[in-house]
Amino acid sequence: DVLALLPGHRAYVHSSNRENLPLAIIEAMGSGLAVVSGNVGGISELIEPGVEGIFWPLDDSQEAARVLIDLLEDQERLSQLSTAARRRFERSFDVAVIGPVLERFLESTVREGNIA
Repeated sequence: DVLALLPGHRAYVHSSNRENLPLAIIEAMGSGLAVVSGNVGGISELIEPGVEGIFWPLDDSQEAARVLIDLLEDQERLSQLSTAARRRFERSFDVAVIGPVLERFLESTVREGNIA
């Protein structure tokens, strides 16, 4: 159970080279974890670098290690990113927010007869 394991960590590290819908990042943000990720696919729509997480290079392991170590050694910055990640989740991805949006979308689709 990933959601039970996430709170035991200090940050969420995502090293995917391609990503269309990074649900794992959304789950990590919901657990209040700062995100360290490459800037690929839709990830930049989920996190603002320096606010909810940071981007790291996927093609330079030495620099990526430096980015991660620097973050883990800076407890204040890590805490700020983690708090902002949780707030972003609550504001943009929580079921209490997304549920009504999806419901309205589905209702309007049915009303307008746009069901395929």
